[in-house]
Amino acid sequence: MEISSSTSKVARSVLDVLLKLLWGDLIKIPLPNGETLNISFLVLLLSFSGIYFTFKTRFVQIRMIPKVIGVINEKNKNAKSFSGLQAIVVQLLPESEWAILLVWPQQYQ
Repeated sequence: MEISSSTSKVARSVLDVLLKLLWGDLIKIPLPNGETLNISFLVLLLSFSGIYFTFKTRFVQIRMIPKVIGVINEKNKNAKSFSGLQAIVVQLLPESEWAILLVWPQQYQ
């Protein structure tokens, strides 16, 4: 199925309008040195969503800090399993660092 040139141009212009709305500068705040701070719609949306859900979940990010620290500090009951700290490190490491994790548990065998 071939898309005509006019359909392609319409789709392209619709996408351009959507991208400009989402990523374009919705608010421009002048700064003292003559520059401006540009804020896009997505930045505003994500900021207000974060504040809303923080209040809606009653600050779960802060309430769970003691539990997170407890999980990180808990000792291994089984020598062949991962500790809480190792699980968090696995989650936070970029994919290029997985080679370290493949070697790391072997020192406990």
